[in-house]
Amino acid sequence: MRLIVASGQILGGVLQEYHVADLPGLQEPEACPLIASGHTPASAEGWAARTLAWAAAPGPGITAFAAASHRLWTEISTSDPDPWTTRLEAAARVWDEYRTRA
Repeated sequence: MRLIVASGQILGGVLQEYHVADLPGLQEPEACPLIASGHTPASAEGWAARTLAWAAAPGPGITAFAAASHRLWTEISTSDPDPWTTRLEAAARVWDEYRTRA
């Protein structure tokens, strides 16, 4: 299980920064809400790249985080299927697929 905790940073009035406990030191804005709002994965990552931690993160770490986000939102949307969780799961899937192809 991955522990994700909001650290409180807001970018552009939209992004919240999260920390994934099993990727120590990697903190980045969650791309899924931006993708769910219509951003492409590349655009969402462009916003995320404005944080130092994201900019310094290795590509495989970001890819692992995208995969973890996909698994997390799949689990959440399965146990609590409402429009919001379903939309976030779809966005996480798009991001995961984008990172896998990258």
